[in-house]
Amino acid sequence: SSVTRRCRILFAGLPDYRFVFCIRTDTIALIMKVLFFTYDFPYPTTSGGKVRSYNMLKYAGKGAEIFLFSFIRPGFQTEHTEALKKIGISHIEVFPRRKVRDIRNIGALLPGDSIFKTLYFDRKVAARLRKVIEQEKIDVLHFESFYTAFYMSQTYAALGVKQVYGSENKEHALYEDYVKYNAPLLLKPGFRLQAQKIKREEESIVKQADVTLAVTESEKEYFQTLTKHPVVVIENGISHDEFSYKPRQKKAEKIILFVGNFDYFPNASAVKFFYDEVFSKITDQSVIFSIIGKKAGSLGLDTDKRVRTTEFIKDIRQAYYEADVFVSPIQIGGGTNFKILEAMATGLPIVTFSDRVKDIGAKNMQDVLTADNAQS
Repeated sequence: SSVTRRCRILFAGLPDYRFVFCIRTDTIALIMKVLFFTYDFPYPTTSGGKVRSYNMLKYAGKGAEIFLFSFIRPGFQTEHTEALKKIGISHIEVFPRRKVRDIRNIGALLPGDSIFKTLYFDRKVAARLRKVIEQEKIDVLHFESFYTAFYMSQTYAALGVKQVYGSENKEHALYEDYVKYNAPLLLKPGFRLQAQKIKREEESIVKQADVTLAVTESEKEYFQTLTKHPVVVIENGISHDEFSYKPRQKKAEKIILFVGNFDYFPNASAVKFFYDEVFSKITDQSVIFSIIGKKAGSLGLDTDKRVRTTEFIKDIRQAYYEADVFVSPIQIGGGTNFKILEAMATGLPIVTFSDRVKDIGAKNMQDVLTADNAQS
């Protein structure tokens, strides 16, 4: 055979692309081609999902040729692609996501597809995906998140392409919790129907995938009940080079900190719960509630002089070093909260519901302080 001939790659069901190789007549060469598909552009890393996507690209990309397809939101800046080129991602294509208020989304109210399939699945994007797969002879499709996995297809399996589902949590459980805790009474039936559609779609995705990636062991156990294919845990993590311990300085005011993207309803719900049920009952006027993240100003809490909202901070580490307590009152959703890991690494004490830290093995009164209700 010609030494330039492309080899057939045997995929062993392993999510670590660095160790997949083929044998040619003259050498052993790493030529794995991976197309990574994200629901939002992975930079800047302003949310947990974007942090995970960025690091998956950064570390899985060693020894493989990575292609990136990504949906983008309003405000996307083309210079963000430079950050990905620096970590070796040179093939990048972006697609505007349909707006939530688009009239075409009305179909999600009927039996059939969920609102998310209506939002994210676009036939033109699907056609472009297939063209790149065939032209570039892609070996692995990595769908990072439930929202891009709608593009998974038996057509690609027939072409010999292996498909990886990178779950970030049990998606249907997130929306079941929303129905339970947040949905207005009159709208509960509609939201419950959406949660049922999402569960059905999520189960179908896991069954199709050659490999499913889970964030925690408990989520792995659930996914493994749906498929005979491998389910592998890829835990979230942070860099100790970036987030390191630093002693706190004594000061007159005491800062309670929460960090998150408030486009994400579990974060917005958590902050409002904490303010209404906990912070508003603290009478010490020297205690400050600092809320940092996208759309923090839209929470409507600025009228309280003890509440400080910041939409963006260049170096989030400074906020951790200045705070006295990090609070994570999130009740909805799964996965692992990156902000808890960052706060732990900087030595900032954490108060959270016990469910939020059980999968990282954090112990109450040793690593964190856990609570079971607003009073505690």
